[in-house]
Amino acid sequence: MNYEFNSAPPEELLVGFPCNALMHWPGYDTEVIDLKIDGRDVVIQLWKGYCPKYMPGLPGGIGAEVGLYYRSWQPGMWWPDHEHKKDMSFTLINPVTNEEFFKADPENCWWLHKWMTTDSYKEYSKTHQVPDSPTKFVLKYVVAGQEFSW
Repeated sequence: MNYEFNSAPPEELLVGFPCNALMHWPGYDTEVIDLKIDGRDVVIQLWKGYCPKYMPGLPGGIGAEVGLYYRSWQPGMWWPDHEHKKDMSFTLINPVTNEEFFKADPENCWWLHKWMTTDSYKEYSKTHQVPDSPTKFVLKYVVAGQEFSW
């Protein structure tokens, strides 16, 4: 079966918006990691779970995001590191079956995001065992050749 995915909006639309650890909601978890890449201090912010589709053209569904940021002078804030894009990819693993749920292919970007549409997820869950919460999918991601898991 072919499932539908959403990866809108393009990252260019969000380069002017800061982020922080509060940018999540129940059912859509976030994790913040300080890291050094190519000698620079960066922030990697991750999200996974269910992202509601609030309006047409906006993201939504079951999926994940990997964002590359730099710390702001404002405490607890970071900004898109769009001038230092890195090769990124990710795979979501179904923790019930240990099989690949889906993946986002490698891309040179500062923000990689992809969601299976809610209707497709309903179809997927008819033929696959799924966790009781989409936040339980395992996110395996690669940033600038470094592999991580959450």
